[in-house]
Amino acid sequence: MEKDIKSITKEIRRNSNINSTVILIFFALMFVISYIGEPLAKLFVSNDSKSFDSIHTLVVYTLLYAVGVPFSLLIMKLMKRKDGGFRVTESFRKPQMSAGWIAKWVLISVGMTYVVSFASNIIFTIIEMLSGVDLKAATFSTDSTLLDKLVNFFAVTVLAPIFEELLFRASNYRNCMKYGAWSMAIISGLTFGLWHSNYSQTFYTALLGIFSCLMYAKTKSIIPSIITHFCLNLIGGLQLVFVDYSVVDAINAGESVSAGDMLGTFAVMMIFVLIIIGLAITGLVLFIIELVKHRDSFRLENELSDVSAVKKTLTYLTAPMTIIMFLAFIAVTVINALYLEV
Repeated sequence: MEKDIKSITKEIRRNSNINSTVILIFFALMFVISYIGEPLAKLFVSNDSKSFDSIHTLVVYTLLYAVGVPFSLLIMKLMKRKDGGFRVTESFRKPQMSAGWIAKWVLISVGMTYVVSFASNIIFTIIEMLSGVDLKAATFSTDSTLLDKLVNFFAVTVLAPIFEELLFRASNYRNCMKYGAWSMAIISGLTFGLWHSNYSQTFYTALLGIFSCLMYAKTKSIIPSIITHFCLNLIGGLQLVFVDYSVVDAINAGESVSAGDMLGTFAVMMIFVLIIIGLAITGLVLFIIELVKHRDSFRLENELSDVSAVKKTLTYLTAPMTIIMFLAFIAVTVINALYLEV
């Protein structure tokens, strides 16, 4: 039994290192791609063109997701060769839960993500007031050109849901969930949240990651988490398209804005606010009902029960590459919050 425990802990540490190495490689690729994106964009359009920024954004996101994620998954496959390989495509199987169950948990996940987003915004606002520190959050481009809106919409609603779920759920979480489906879901979710390197996104994206892991563990499919990610990002993507952020920027800067532009922008924003509040309330109510009446929804398989959950979790978290990954993500998030130029 002692030998089995030692082999299990060794396996956990190895897979923890593999997971963290792959995520760190993808994280490094983000910086490389952002650096080479501008010269590559110049191959398609001159840098003094009105569409240059949009083409630059499209090049960066396409490389990041359509090239960066597959490359990272290839690294995962090579590192897992000793274990008999790793097929990400297996995660696209038909979900093992009903369409009704999936729809309910999509609503819960989206709604609770907004609830945590509201809560974290309030908390960070209080922190700013008490500390006197102006925290800086990264934002999407607010250019008002149609091409820029369409590029950002495509990146947010199409590329991100598919490729981020492939990397973080079909790869990262699936590679470790047998060591404790819930504990690994929390670790994977925190990894996803910190990977964004943006303090304003950390907590709600972490919760999104945790719920996505829960749905993956229950359905053995990545399809429900892609749907959830898509629905959440669709609302943000539609805001990018229909809200005239140039008017918002002008108002914040104290510049004069016509009454028509102000009222039109305010009306569109209020529509989205009402939709988001409605989803938040719906998700919260459904979540409470699940906690009270359907606790089985939260029960996940407990594999490798010969090793305690605490030992498995600590073994995973103390793997060298995992420690490096979390320290790097926390450091970059703090630096961005204090010094990011927006």
